[in-house]
Amino acid sequence: MMPPKGKTGKLQEENMTDLRVGEVFTPQRWAKWLLDRWGIFDRWVAGESICDPTAGRGVFALALLEEAKRQEVAVTGEMLNRLHLN
Repeated sequence: MMPPKGKTGKLQEENMTDLRVGEVFTPQRWAKWLLDRWGIFDRWVAGESICDPTAGRGVFALALLEEAKRQEVAVTGEMLNRLHLN
């Protein structure tokens, strides 16, 4: 499975116009796709710790929190303690 593509069939970047040479950030929609593809949200809710060693702008954490809101899952302090951004 590949990350989602835009209407033109090309992989599209979101809000990447402010990047400097050498900076690379994961688009939000790709983060969501990865979380879905590997069941990361369900594993986090079930008690596993999640680590994003290259957190950058925090798109994976944001995708987790957006999914919690979408599924109406109450995010506890304990869950947030298991979310590690380096």
